[in-house]
Amino acid sequence: MLLSIRKITNIILLAVMLFTSCLSESDHSNTSIKSSDDDFDYYYLTKYILNYYEKESKSDTSENSDEITYETKIEENDCCIEFSEGIVDKKGGIDFGVVSWNSIPKPNGFIYGDINNDSETDVIVEVGSNSGGSWTWTEIFVFLSANDTLIFDGKYYDLDLSDSTLISEEVFFSRYEPGEIRNGKLLGSLYYLGESDAHCCPSIAYSTQHVYVPKDGFKLIKKQLTKQN
Repeated sequence: MLLSIRKITNIILLAVMLFTSCLSESDHSNTSIKSSDDDFDYYYLTKYILNYYEKESKSDTSENSDEITYETKIEENDCCIEFSEGIVDKKGGIDFGVVSWNSIPKPNGFIYGDINNDSETDVIVEVGSNSGGSWTWTEIFVFLSANDTLIFDGKYYDLDLSDSTLISEEVFFSRYEPGEIRNGKLLGSLYYLGESDAHCCPSIAYSTQHVYVPKDGFKLIKKQLTKQN
């Protein structure tokens, strides 16, 4: 008789994604979201990020033709919301596969804390991304809070948080994983591949601390080797 919490959540999420608001019309650099609670943050930040990728997609560009088209798709599963873009052969009805894929985590994947030392709670969202192959990377969205309003401040690739001095002909960058915000710093882990490592299994890892400079990005201030096989 009563709808389950999961069904209610799905209905709310679908309504949010279909609702046309100022988020879908504004520029990436000046969007603000009024923050009232974690659920509000989740639905509206997710909608904003989906709109961000929609604007970056090729589905509305001149690259479409009479024969092929770029199409986007949004799917929900237990862990995340997935935004994907693929190429479709209009005449043959053949799906050539995904050319880009982004995975936005559910609320427990959002990182809350004061990253710019202004005593307000900011939000960092880690999005898993892929270009259709086996290599996956992280894209990090930063939303800063000012007067109870979340403002998009920038998107960064995990490579932006790497330490280039660690990369050589024998050591390759693998990925960055954010952990938590503590005392104005983003704590996380950097992973590097040794010369014989498979892409899935980096043998070198560092625990890291980054500070965040608004509009300028993350600055690595401390690292410590935690794994080297």
